[in-house]
Amino acid sequence: MAAIRKGIISTLPLTIVGSFFTILSNMPIPAVAHFLAPYQ
Repeated sequence: MAAIRKGIISTLPLTIVGSFFTILSNMPIPAVAHFLAPYQ
């Protein structure tokens, strides 16, 4: 159990950062999506 917990804790920051960039690239707000379109 400790090994599983350490593995999840060590990958959690990468998962959070990846989730943030996924949400940013698929922004559900049209005005923000239009603003970010040139950068995609």
